[in-house]
Amino acid sequence: ILIGISFLVRLSIPDFHQKTQSRFFIMIKEGFFYVLNNKIIFHLILLHAFIGLTAYETLVTLLAQHQYKEVLSAALVIGFLNAVRACSLAIGPMVLSKFINDKNLFYMYLGQGFGIILWALTQFNFYISFLGLIGAGFFTSALWAYTYTMIQKNADKEYHGRVIAYTDMIYLSFSAIISMLMGFLFEIDLSLELITGLLGMIFIFAAFYWKWFYKKYL
Repeated sequence: ILIGISFLVRLSIPDFHQKTQSRFFIMIKEGFFYVLNNKIIFHLILLHAFIGLTAYETLVTLLAQHQYKEVLSAALVIGFLNAVRACSLAIGPMVLSKFINDKNLFYMYLGQGFGIILWALTQFNFYISFLGLIGAGFFTSALWAYTYTMIQKNADKEYHGRVIAYTDMIYLSFSAIISMLMGFLFEIDLSLELITGLLGMIFIFAAFYWKWFYKKYL
């Protein structure tokens, strides 16, 4: 504590002159039209938002309460599934960061899609589903980080903060929508395996979306 206080006492803070900024709503409108008119940023935000579909909390809860209710308590099932997924999310980027680039991002999206489909195919058994869940989370962090970085690199400095704000807003909107959609599909008696498989198909679509975007704009 004493060392920290001594550093603070000796710290020299220069005077900053605050720049005059436009009104709040004008800045929001300018940022919105900047994103709409900049096709690279617009498509990158959508491609990044697909990663928001990996909000598996609703799916994990439904699996715990219905599919695996005879195996362990719901709390333990949720804990185990989230722990396996967390390990996959941590290990994935360590491996993929050496290889991921614009040219092979198509295969990363495909890997994400097929990983989720593998999880769907292994959900019949709680312990075997760990293998599928590893596949479902292996590509997620690398895709999230790479697409987020691409947005930052392509955004003009003047609009950087607003672009990031819109990126997070769309990303979280996708997460909320997929969570509600999963609940709705389950309510109309679709199996959890089918719901998971459909989610994997969305990422296969995202892979071809990236391929089209790469050829047209990069």
